[in-house]
Amino acid sequence: DYTIIDDDQGISIVKNSSSAVAVSGQPTQFDVTYTILVTNPSSIDRTYGLTDTPTFDSDVSIVSAGFTLNGSASTSLVGTGPWTLQALGRSIAVGATDTYVLTVRININRGNSTQTTNDTCGSPNVAGLGLYNNATAVMQGISGNPNQSFSNAACTNTPTPVWVVLNKNL
Repeated sequence: DYTIIDDDQGISIVKNSSSAVAVSGQPTQFDVTYTILVTNPSSIDRTYGLTDTPTFDSDVSIVSAGFTLNGSASTSLVGTGPWTLQALGRSIAVGATDTYVLTVRININRGNSTQTTNDTCGSPNVAGLGLYNNATAVMQGISGNPNQSFSNAACTNTPTPVWVVLNKNL
């Protein structure tokens, strides 16, 4: 007796974003949260790695970032991305889902009126518009098959800080 399993199905990746939340006492800083779900719908255990690439509009700079995996303690990320959230080698069981929650603190730089055109996400999502962020999972190939990549992006509109202008007339 032989059982042949032809499972070419890969992992799936879903990414969502929340609206940016103002940081208390920092009028130009906001926290934006992205949730990344990596699921194994196939009939065999899989191995994968995960990277995250923020491509925000030009008025935005990244102050800091960190993530959690399945509710674990937060891990700080260095630099402005792309970031490796999981090196290739993480095992995911049949039917399992890994949940990554990525929080990015941003600073909105004061721009001119022409720079507000990139504050709104595109439809579909477009890198460089709004707070666009892309995640890519690389699934390790098995039995001599090559690795496969799966990506998903999310975007939320860039918030507009309240800019205070003080004029003095003599």
